[in-house]
Amino acid sequence: ALRPFVLTRAAYAGAQRWAATWTGDNSATRSHLAVTIPQLVNLGVSGHFFVGADVGGFRGCPDADLLAEWTELGAVQPFFRNHSERGTCRREPWANGPVVEARIRAAIERRYRLLPYLYSVFEEAARTGVPVMRPLWLEFPSDATAYANDRAFLLGHDLLVAPKLVAGTSPWQVTLPAADWWDTTTDLLVQGGGAVTVTPVGDESVRVFARAGAIIPQQPVTQSADVAPSGPLTLDVWPGAQCSGALYLDAGDGYGYENGDLRRVAFTCEVNASGISVSSSSVGAFATWWSSTQVVVHGVPRTPTAVEAGGVEPAWQYDPSAQSVTVTLAGDAADWTLSVQW
Repeated sequence: ALRPFVLTRAAYAGAQRWAATWTGDNSATRSHLAVTIPQLVNLGVSGHFFVGADVGGFRGCPDADLLAEWTELGAVQPFFRNHSERGTCRREPWANGPVVEARIRAAIERRYRLLPYLYSVFEEAARTGVPVMRPLWLEFPSDATAYANDRAFLLGHDLLVAPKLVAGTSPWQVTLPAADWWDTTTDLLVQGGGAVTVTPVGDESVRVFARAGAIIPQQPVTQSADVAPSGPLTLDVWPGAQCSGALYLDAGDGYGYENGDLRRVAFTCEVNASGISVSSSSVGAFATWWSSTQVVVHGVPRTPTAVEAGGVEPAWQYDPSAQSVTVTLAGDAADWTLSVQW
């Protein structure tokens, strides 16, 4: 049997067991773009975690920038759909010229690369009830600034999404919860959180921060979620205390997982002043899809002096401008330990 997909916009408590939810007939305005955040995190903590809003607004006609920016935000929310009322303007990615098309393509491709992380977060939500899209206070209940912050949200445990929300390309501010965060665009570490000014790179309207200690799995871009990725599993390691990450694998359809046809991979790392050790361990027999693993360790202050995995030196490359080292581990193994010393 295949897993059904059911979508609703109005239902009784408990419907989240059976259906995804969208927020109804919104409008093509920046106020409705901004309100998607409090709407969706409220739905999430109410039990409805597979939620989203109509990208671009159901009513009215978004201008090209609003459509692009709404797509960039919608692509990192749980349910992602461009949908509009009959008689409104065209919303296809190519409808507003090649520049906007390129932005929309990049947003969609970001989502596809994040599918391993997203699928793992969705499985966690289905198993525990903790939502996919989380208000900041859910993870940081002792931080008073988190309770009033409805302009940013957490995607799973480890990624914080900070959108621009207003027109124009000027810098915008985000208040990060009291923790250490890596800016995934600049590779800079923000220690202790607090107010941060985000300077956009190009037409960027969404900045993503990774919790220090996060290990984020990603995949190559595919043209459909039904297509198995071809190429490496990428692990972005953002060093910090309590360093960990997770990856859940199953067939993506059917119910074989109920009979154990799955795999859970746990990632950990230990950091000291002169190096880092990254480990992967798995349980379950579901086949891995990757042909190699690329481990990208961020925050490496200088060229490594030693890189070792399984007693041998794997292929690696250091980027001094980003202060990151990319290590390629050949094969489809899900159990290994990597050491990088500098």
